[in-house]
Amino acid sequence: MKYIKTQNGVISTEEKNHVMRLAQGHAFLQSSPPSGAVEISPLDVGAEVVRLRDEISDQLVGMEHAVHLLAMGLVSGGNVFLWSLPGAAKSTMARMMAAGISGEFFSLNLGPDTGKSDLFGPPSLSAMKKDQWDRAWSRVATAHIALFDEWDKASQVVHNQLLTAMEEKLVTTNNGNKTIPMLLGIAAANDVVDPNSRNASWDRLLFRLQVKYPGDYQSLLTVAGGRQPVSPRLEPEDIQLIQGWVDNKAIHLTREIREAMSAIYAEMKRKGFEVSPRRFVRWARAIVAEALLAGRTEPEMVDLYTGANILWIKPEDMETVQKIVGASSDPEKAILVQAEATIEGVDQELVKLTKDTPNVLSKVMDLQTGLNAHRKQLEGIRNGGVQKEQLLKKIQDLNSDLIDKASEFSA
Repeated sequence: MKYIKTQNGVISTEEKNHVMRLAQGHAFLQSSPPSGAVEISPLDVGAEVVRLRDEISDQLVGMEHAVHLLAMGLVSGGNVFLWSLPGAAKSTMARMMAAGISGEFFSLNLGPDTGKSDLFGPPSLSAMKKDQWDRAWSRVATAHIALFDEWDKASQVVHNQLLTAMEEKLVTTNNGNKTIPMLLGIAAANDVVDPNSRNASWDRLLFRLQVKYPGDYQSLLTVAGGRQPVSPRLEPEDIQLIQGWVDNKAIHLTREIREAMSAIYAEMKRKGFEVSPRRFVRWARAIVAEALLAGRTEPEMVDLYTGANILWIKPEDMETVQKIVGASSDPEKAILVQAEATIEGVDQELVKLTKDTPNVLSKVMDLQTGLNAHRKQLEGIRNGGVQKEQLLKKIQDLNSDLIDKASEFSA
């Protein structure tokens, strides 16, 4: 058994004599460590998660953000929703993440006929022989990381059962609640499913990200693509403890961070965006997790930018939410994200432009104006690093393409 020392006690997986229940019952705050338990450091666990994250990213192309979000979910205990077209390596990175923590992995394509036996295992034959009812518990009930694809195809009953498992780490049975070892739940679909503030299922999927196909297909032929085994760096107990540590730390954020979170919430509310209390509290855990993955035990303002993947409800609201969160937390990060989105949009529009497009020259000029506005913003930031240089190069290339188009259409 292991434990993590904190300012107000120790965190372990032993429930006996606990002071506080943490991470949905995966860990407990106690006044003293269990007998014979070995102390571990949250920074050491965080560093191993980072190494695992990077090892997975090295085998995949263009998946760095998605893999980082899975690592965030693993450390904070928050569920992840990924939407993309098929074949974007969602299952591969989830399976690799499970291998890296020596955990059990389960994945299932959901459908309208998915039932409880598909999720939690068939009826137990041995129990039937004794005239009793039970399940041969397996699948979701024994997995540490689980991926549920085609999330939009499942019934509301299945969503409720899965979200109880993913959120509360429980399965409801005829004999009461059964605790399960789930550490990370991942929902996936080809599109966003009923995004509104009254959809309880949507509200419980904490981290949300659109996974796009990579821009460089040639690189797909030069990486392992998940075929190379990842190093088992951690154990499920380590993740239980770090989720407990993150949960406990989120209750003790500095006044500066709490006030900044409240200011962001107030600005979002002023602009008509609703954030449930549940998401606001889980955002605090994500902030702590982001700091930990950056090698810090104390969150800083820059860590609030995690809200960009948490606080929006509808996809069309993402850009506005990024600006609101970025303005208070990490303005330079917000500039990079917004520039990347604009570049992608211009690239897509460029392909559609033809000589017959109405007001085509005016549209070309509008696209150039948008690109050049982002270019000026990018040139003004200090810490953009390689990403900044890559975005400036893309803007330069797109401007050249737009000039060529304008010349072609003017001829």
